Amino acid sequence: MLLTNKAEADPILGLSLSDEEAWPIAKSYVLPDKAAVMTMLAKGLSALVLQENESWLEITYWHNDLEANQDLFYGYRRGQGDTRSLAEASIYKCAQADAGALSSILSLVLYFNWDARLLDLNRTYMIRISHDGFIDLHSTSEQFAKDAESEFELTGLIR
Repeated sequence: MLLTNKAEADPILGLSLSDEEAWPIAKSYVLPDKAAVMTMLAKGLSALVLQENESWLEITYWHNDLEANQDLFYGYRRGQGDTRSLAEASIYKCAQADAGALSSILSLVLYFNWDARLLDLNRTYMIRISHDGFIDLHSTSEQFAKDAESEFELTGLIR
């Protein structure tokens, strides 16, 4: 797994891309409010996005207040050998072998109500997780959208 920052990843991913028309399939779901369901969702999403290609996770918003649990997040990160802050490195590049780590990071994002997005280089999907309690699925692939919808249904997400 590679941990990097926006300046390094932008030329590769084009993260500043915000053209919603590039994603013909777009659906929103309500995020779960129970930690066990969040964990199931994180595991399912990790398996889904890593089934064929690498996936990129960008944490786009995090809380800086006392209730943000950043010490827990940074404890996890230090355990993985990285001491940088989210401001210094908020983007993860994950391969299939990184499914467990991606699941852990996604779980933390969900637990703490942070914003993040998952995407691949082929622009097959972009999955946005919002601190407002929603997860948005954007895809250029009908098959990926169907697979994601099945995963969301398994965890009880509603549109």
